[in-house]
Amino acid sequence: MIEDEAKRLGIAKETRPYTPHITVARRFNGQAFKLPETQINDRLHVVDFRLYEVRPNFIPRYHTVSQFTLKG
Repeated sequence: MIEDEAKRLGIAKETRPYTPHITVARRFNGQAFKLPETQINDRLHVVDFRLYEVRPNFIPRYHTVSQFTLKG
């Protein structure tokens, strides 16, 4: 099991809660980009999605710029 092997190697278990996310752009240079098409066969229950700004020198590092609540 991955957790057992990580423990054996001395890698500490992550204590922060996991928040599923997708990184859309990092270090954006102003040029247009296209995301690759992928096929996901699993269903996901999504309540909202958020646009974050990363602020490396601040705590917390991730700042919510906009939040979009889904209805349905």
